Amino acid sequence: MERRDKAFYQELYREWLSSGLKKSVFAANRGINRATFYYWCKKLEVVSEPISEPFTSFKRLAAL
Repeated sequence: MERRDKAFYQELYREWLSSGLKKSVFAANRGINRATFYYWCKKLEVVSEPISEPFTSFKRLAAL
């Protein structure tokens, strides 16, 4: 089995996002193990999610 680096999976992840295909179909079309592709998608989704305001339940007080 060939080992690939993070950059390879980042590029695949971007291609998958723009393809509109299901993950399983995309992985099969590219000849990649489905579980491996799911693993990298999960790993890259966590990194790429934008962080919104961390304390959204708090309200900003007006200045006096």
